[in-house]
Amino acid sequence: MKNLQLVLLALIFNFFSGHAQKNKAVLVFKNGQQKTGYAKLVNKNIVKFKDDKKAKVVEYKFSELDHIQIAYNKEYKTYEAIAIKGKNEPKVLELVEKGKVTLYTETNQSHRPIYTGTTGANGPVYMGGDFIAIKNSYIKRENENSAYHLGSDKLFSKNFKQAASDFFQDCSKLVKKIQDKEYKKKEIKAIVQYYNNNCN
Repeated sequence: MKNLQLVLLALIFNFFSGHAQKNKAVLVFKNGQQKTGYAKLVNKNIVKFKDDKKAKVVEYKFSELDHIQIAYNKEYKTYEAIAIKGKNEPKVLELVEKGKVTLYTETNQSHRPIYTGTTGANGPVYMGGDFIAIKNSYIKRENENSAYHLGSDKLFSKNFKQAASDFFQDCSKLVKKIQDKEYKKKEIKAIVQYYNNNCN
């Protein structure tokens, strides 16, 4: 059953990966050159690109690019390779909010097993599972080169309030709103917007 779940996950990934290649895109290279066509991200660090739908696929490493814009339902999303504090390799992240503090996100799929509640010869009886989207948030100050991982909106979010309070400690008004739970982890975009508009 677990193998079946993994196969289904691979099929789902391949479906969405193939579909994404039909999406309009703009590649912006580090030298300023631009290419317009259709593209998809592969393994978060390779871009497969076509000038048009009938053209041959060309692969680019994200390290060659400044950023890429991909259209989803006519709305373009921007992706950049960002250095992360404490990590050796940069991550390709979606740009969400830009300003004195810039917000990036990364969305991953995670399998969540479901058990029957009864125990068999080999332990709890597995009855299937589902897949949940886990969105990780990263924030970066405009005068710094690396982004700070602020946590996930689902699994690893217990320390969000403290982590956010530490990062925004130069704005006491915002820290109070976070500590009083006026702003919660799911409202990270609003937190960043508040900081950019109201804090020095």
